[in-house]
Amino acid sequence: MKSKHIFLLIFFFIVAIPGLLLAGSENKYAVSEIPKKLISNSKAVIRNEEIVFTLKSIEDAVTSVKFAITILNRSGHHLSYFITGYDQFRKIRKIEGTIYDKDGNRVRKIKNEDIQDFSANMKGALFVDARMKIIDPKYVKYPLTVEYSYEIVHNGLLNYPDWKPFREYGVAVEKSSFVALIPNDIKLRYYEHNFENLCQLTIEEDLKQYYWLIKNHPSFEEEYFSPPFETISPVVYLAPARFSIDGLEGNCESWEGFGQWINALNEGQDKLPGKTKVIIARIIGDAESDLEKCEILYNYMQDKTRYVNIQIGIGGWKPIDAETVDDLSYGDCKALTNYMKSLLNVAGVDSYYTLVKAGIDAPDINCDFPSNQFNHAILCIPLAGDTVWLECTSQRLPFGHIGKFTDDRHVMLVNRDGGIIVKTKVYSGAENLKTCLAHFRIDNKGNARGEIKTEYKGIYFDKKQRAFYSSEHDMKESAEKALHIPNFVLHDLTYDEKKDQTPSMVEDIVVTSSNFASTMGNRMFIKMNYLNQLNSLPKRVGIRGSDILIRRSTIECDTVVYYLPVEYTIEKKSSNRDISNEFGDFATTITTDGLKLIFTRYLKMNIGVYPDSTYNSLISFLEEVNQADEDCAVLKRLPDPAGE
Repeated sequence: MKSKHIFLLIFFFIVAIPGLLLAGSENKYAVSEIPKKLISNSKAVIRNEEIVFTLKSIEDAVTSVKFAITILNRSGHHLSYFITGYDQFRKIRKIEGTIYDKDGNRVRKIKNEDIQDFSANMKGALFVDARMKIIDPKYVKYPLTVEYSYEIVHNGLLNYPDWKPFREYGVAVEKSSFVALIPNDIKLRYYEHNFENLCQLTIEEDLKQYYWLIKNHPSFEEEYFSPPFETISPVVYLAPARFSIDGLEGNCESWEGFGQWINALNEGQDKLPGKTKVIIARIIGDAESDLEKCEILYNYMQDKTRYVNIQIGIGGWKPIDAETVDDLSYGDCKALTNYMKSLLNVAGVDSYYTLVKAGIDAPDINCDFPSNQFNHAILCIPLAGDTVWLECTSQRLPFGHIGKFTDDRHVMLVNRDGGIIVKTKVYSGAENLKTCLAHFRIDNKGNARGEIKTEYKGIYFDKKQRAFYSSEHDMKESAEKALHIPNFVLHDLTYDEKKDQTPSMVEDIVVTSSNFASTMGNRMFIKMNYLNQLNSLPKRVGIRGSDILIRRSTIECDTVVYYLPVEYTIEKKSSNRDISNEFGDFATTITTDGLKLIFTRYLKMNIGVYPDSTYNSLISFLEEVNQADEDCAVLKRLPDPAGE
């Protein structure tokens, strides 16, 4: 028996151990094993992702994550970082990481000292308990693979994790899975976006298992005029029915129910001190309308307060009370919105606290899936004849102007009964208006002096206001970048800001330009449009993957008067153009008045979502605009009267 055991032991070392060693040394995540269709047009590939969300109660859960991503080139390098936030309600633990080379050989494991811990304190933040764990792999030999695993322990749950297998444009997925383990007595709500009945549900004695899986899906290619990535990529949104955060229970099965929870948070936060009520009564005493009262109090709020970011515990959702804001003169978006609402309450004007998903290019919320999809608060004032929206965090925005940050999207307005979905202001083309009047005096050598007056309204105002409040150097640099005049020198630059519900910024510029008009022999060539050219022309494609989004309507009107040198006469000028289709309207005219050449340009773009099949029609429209922007007039030198 003994000899038999020895034989078996020897056999184990000879046969089994080498096999185990070989198994342990097998290359993981070799780039050569990635299907070719996943590499095409990609900067990275998700090799494997496994997410398990285990709900224990309406306020306790654990999310376990393991994922590996292959970075194919430098453009995907940012995806190699590990960046995960935590705060009072979510803790990170068990962080591990490994880096592999292109052949799948392990380069090194991530050590504890590689894990950096930073405050998530953003610009303008005063009190924030949120922090971030960050790992920089510090390896740039492409292609490479990083593998991370970690757990998040939730203590208080308003948001469940969503499953977003695609990180961004240019990232393919080899395999990604998501599992939600939910007790049978708790309801899970989910919404499959750009998926069709993908969920596999298994019901066991004590829990329900929801399972989603996607494999070998190519990346999405970013295209001109694409909608936000989140709207075209596959996503599964999860949300609770009942939830609890910091001991405050709520229900978000309906917008009304979610709004009731917000009402409960805000209850009693609108009290103001008596001295402030006296001030309010005095400053609105001569106001002749509710609109005038609102504007006076908005200006008062802007002058008195400033924005700071405050997110500590439940303060991430609950506003600081109005009396504290009145005393300290600062607050975050929730606090300042609540403060403005409290001022209007004293003035007898109804207004409504409103939650919004803010961002210049943020996708709209999913109105069919009540849940916390918001990151900002604004104020709605439904006045007779019009609704006024107020951005309460800015000391500079004019009354009633919200701009690109929160325009044209669905929001949750909170009234006495709870939440309701409404839509913010949609700016028309007439409101998003840029008009320019320029005069250029050209001498007989082709040099010119120009005086340019441009008025910016609506979304054009937003950009120019930022330049207006920047440093003198940055203001000048911004103006110079917008000019396409050859060999110019900027001599004078002034701005005049006009604040009302359709605010405008008037910019006056004086420039000189050498060789503004080019000369050849006895002819001079003047390009008609140096001021407002179509900067880039999208390429044509055979097959497009997404619909076309023109996010906002705009109108641009330019009039340029050229004063010609007396030694020249007009020999030739371009024909007028007039183009109109579903995407917009474009027209140019060139007329003469003695020694004046007058050029006008009109471009209107229409807001809308257009079928992908119309893309090349849009490009044809833009190509004609681009061609017109190159139009020239030809002048011919008059014979010298002296015959010389």
